[in-house]
Amino acid sequence: MSEESGKKELGLLEKIMLFVPGFKGYKEKELRREMDRLVREAVVRNLDEAEQVFRSALTTLSGPVPEDVMTLIDIIIYRIQRLKDSIRVADSGYSGFFDLVKVREELLDKVLSKDAKLLEVSKKVSKDIKDLSNKGFIGIDTRNRLLMIIEALKVLEEEFRERIKILSGLED
Repeated sequence: MSEESGKKELGLLEKIMLFVPGFKGYKEKELRREMDRLVREAVVRNLDEAEQVFRSALTTLSGPVPEDVMTLIDIIIYRIQRLKDSIRVADSGYSGFFDLVKVREELLDKVLSKDAKLLEVSKKVSKDIKDLSNKGFIGIDTRNRLLMIIEALKVLEEEFRERIKILSGLED
């Protein structure tokens, strides 16, 4: 679409907004829903990427892995799967919060803050897992790094849980 066509289209959209009562509110709701979907997809994509790298690195391990390290690895895989499933099946931005005609700005700010934290932490988890996987789980700090990843996944879960509370109106 050319720039001129985009301006013309925007002009038509603005005209529709002038003539159709409630259309502007409808478009704002759709934008909020779309933003919600995009944020959640990005978080899941970060976790998918981390999980794939992690699993791939595990297949290249040679030799026995200490039982406590294997337990930590299993916990990480389980938490990533659980988080991805929770985020995927959450109300797709169609919760009552996004249907409100007037969204309270302080609540929207809280949701946006949670979204930013989800994106930041999921990216950090992905980076930490890639870094550890590239090193082949070699080194004396492997256990500590696995524990740090588990802690980051806990933070991610808690942030997502708090976000859901805000969206369902349980927290003001």
